Amino acid sequence: MYLAGWIPNKVILFSNYGFTEPAITRAKLRGIELLEPKTVGEPIKPIPHIVGMGYLGQMIVQIVGGGPQYIQMALNPDDYIIVKGSQEISFQQNFFRIVVSQLRQISNKSLYSDLSSLTVEDKNVLYELKDKKRVRYNADFEINLSIKWDYFFENLPTGILFHINSGETKFVCLQENSFAILNKVLLSSSKINYEQREECIKQVVEKSTEHLLHLCMVDPDRLKTHPEHPILVPV
Repeated sequence: MYLAGWIPNKVILFSNYGFTEPAITRAKLRGIELLEPKTVGEPIKPIPHIVGMGYLGQMIVQIVGGGPQYIQMALNPDDYIIVKGSQEISFQQNFFRIVVSQLRQISNKSLYSDLSSLTVEDKNVLYELKDKKRVRYNADFEINLSIKWDYFFENLPTGILFHINSGETKFVCLQENSFAILNKVLLSSSKINYEQREECIKQVVEKSTEHLLHLCMVDPDRLKTHPEHPILVPV
């Protein structure tokens, strides 16, 4: 078949039973990438998929401002209304979004990463206080907050391949997307829950040759109104 204007820029070959040395040598000389099962003949295996659910915890709030209007502060974060463009959101929702963004920027997250606390800031924040509606203030916020993580794991079928050219293990997700993975793990009747990261490492990670970690944060506003049906945001 010929497609006019279509020129392939990469060739990848897969063999369920591996490649001979001459084939590997020729492929590398021609820039062809080779994939084979990490365990020859078994490209798909059930491996632990760990879901870490994060909850916003204690917040230590510092607010900075240079004018007399900054004496109008609230001790309870629930008394703030944060104004973001046309949106009016809760204090927790504002910093929840910042935490999600900050966590997504951390590369190579693993169970050995200590994500139990973060320092986040939001500058030039426009806000109101609930007892002074339509009176707006502006300040810089710096928050030291804790994150409580809860871990669940279930074995899911996963493609485990060996990339001969780089010598790396490649995982092929057989689920539709990250939400499908979260649902399959969290809705499984046989899932196992670990409340401590160290226990999950000891019981799952150290006993498995491979595993995959999926982190998500629980929306704090939804948790207040519908705790039995939380909204999970992948990070």
